[in-house]
Amino acid sequence: MTDLGADSDYQGLRYFEMMPEQTRALVEKGKERERERRDEDGNQQGVVHPYGAA
Repeated sequence: MTDLGADSDYQGLRYFEMMPEQTRALVEKGKERERERRDEDGNQQGVVHPYGAA
């Protein structure tokens, strides 16, 4: 992620951008963490429950 500094158009909030490679890595990391969370909860890996309920 690249910090481009404060954005005066948005109350000085910091502005960040990501390159496509960085975005893909972030998404994959999130997917991996979700699989680990499901495994820790005792769910079968890859099984997604409706409405997020276990």
